[in-house]
Amino acid sequence: MTPTTTTTRFDHSKCDHAHSGNEGKKARAKCRKEHAEKAAKAEARKAKAATPSTRKPSTRRKATVKETVPAAPPAEETEDLTADL
Repeated sequence: MTPTTTTTRFDHSKCDHAHSGNEGKKARAKCRKEHAEKAAKAEARKAKAATPSTRKPSTRRKATVKETVPAAPPAEETEDLTADL
């Protein structure tokens, strides 16, 4: 299976190189190549930004919040009824 390539037309109207003749043909080819390299770099940065981070999770334990338990009320003293016997 061969990779498919698309031919993207590039507008050279804003470029300052030659546009006609043999010299223009070479200049346009060079310009297309430069723009293709810039586009490839931009695409690579875009793809890299879209991938999730490969950072490993920390092995450090997270701080736990301890709940405070209110103190138990003092035990009520019960009268011992068997003492009088």
